[in-house]
Amino acid sequence: MERQSPFKVYTERWYTLAVFSYIAALQCLVWNTFSQAPVYVGRYYGLISKNHTDCDGRCASVTNLLLVWGPLLFIPVSPIAVWILTKPSGIKNVIRLGSTLTFLGCIIRMLPCLFMTEAQRLTVPWYMIALLHTGQMLNAISGGLVLAGPSKVSERWFAAEQRTTATAIMSIANGIGGTVGFLLCPAIVHSEDDIPRLLYIQAGIAAVPMIASMIRLSDGPPSPPSHAAHRSISVDIVPCNTVYEQQSVNCDNEELSSQKLTFFQELALMTTMKPFLWFAFCSGLASGVAAIWLSIIQVILGPFLGQRYSTDKAQSAIGLIGFLEGIGQIVGGVVTGPVCDRYYQGRIKVLLAILYVFAILTLAAITVVLPFSHYHMHIIHGDKTKQASPLVALPHEHDMDLIILNILFTAFGVFQGSQLPLFYELGVEMTFPIEAGTSSGLYVLLFNIFAVIPLLVTQFGSGFLTSYMNLVTLAVTVFCFLALLITPTKYKRLEAERKVKSF
Repeated sequence: MERQSPFKVYTERWYTLAVFSYIAALQCLVWNTFSQAPVYVGRYYGLISKNHTDCDGRCASVTNLLLVWGPLLFIPVSPIAVWILTKPSGIKNVIRLGSTLTFLGCIIRMLPCLFMTEAQRLTVPWYMIALLHTGQMLNAISGGLVLAGPSKVSERWFAAEQRTTATAIMSIANGIGGTVGFLLCPAIVHSEDDIPRLLYIQAGIAAVPMIASMIRLSDGPPSPPSHAAHRSISVDIVPCNTVYEQQSVNCDNEELSSQKLTFFQELALMTTMKPFLWFAFCSGLASGVAAIWLSIIQVILGPFLGQRYSTDKAQSAIGLIGFLEGIGQIVGGVVTGPVCDRYYQGRIKVLLAILYVFAILTLAAITVVLPFSHYHMHIIHGDKTKQASPLVALPHEHDMDLIILNILFTAFGVFQGSQLPLFYELGVEMTFPIEAGTSSGLYVLLFNIFAVIPLLVTQFGSGFLTSYMNLVTLAVTVFCFLALLITPTKYKRLEAERKVKSF
């Protein structure tokens, strides 16, 4: 007689996933607000004159710093988030706190629009700009809380055969927010006078997940959906015999025990796992550099497209490229989750290596099509100034250059979106029985450390790194691919669950 599984999934898991994904998407949408239309932002807040067409000088410094707060504040906040996630009500608390902080940040950013006079817009008082920074900082803290949670939520609520799919949805949700921003901003902002309307709309959108999390959000399912979920729940909440007793599973078996390590025991154990530490380092490096490369797409493509189109049309063209790249991420993540669950359980490394190869080929094509140096950089020949040219001259007629760029950035989005959930899941497999939130938290922490470095260099240094960001991203991706090939991987969580099924 076939034994009935002691594990059960609940419909409420989809509500939890939806609320979590919404706040993750919203956080990125809010984070990217001021980098989507930097010229109009600069004009509205008096950082540049009304007839200025480039965001440079103080304008560039302010808008870049508004972006830097995201990865910069994530670094000190993420260990706190990981600690909160180890608690019985950790997921609920992280979602509620994160959604509230983002909403408050949006409200604070609106204040200059409500109280700033027309005369003040010519020379905006410092405290008005400080309110923008405060709002961005609160949203950055929200990101530090939320982005460490996808693997933890999927493990706590979803069955083993659905985990990668759930992680994929939540990990690409942040990118969905950025994708929406690429469309939302050009659709709303056509001049500096439209900036307040954009901020009001975002504040209204930010209220939704906060209200949803307050109305209904459980600490967790009544009973765990898998053996891994059982181990992650405190024995004070779900004693061993409440789950396994009726199925006559021997809970005294050391390997299948539901004993739970403390947060500091997990950290100590994780420091001994050298293959995982190397994997987390390289995964964070690849993801962080790629994310920042895409976040400064306005800087990379702006001068090139600005020579061909008006400011408004160039912004719309860049918005379309960013939108399609984001759509590629969504498609890649949504497709990869089920494919991995069905065909690549125990072979995540193989799938990651395949995706790395395609990402490298796409980046190489982008690097060849675009110049190594910034389009607005000049090569000085005596008294003559000549613009740097791309390595491959693109035909101008029929907007062929835009078509090629759209295809390449969309393809890269597919491969990047496919990799993100696999980084989370392979890290959890390699570190079991450590909490999913702890291991994925380290990956996301490194992600943001490597993301903030180029932003800080751009903010306080010269434009050299920004000018060569295509080549830097390609080199980093090649390095991380080679590092993956030599990293030994072991699927400890999968092996433990297979033993439970065969017991």
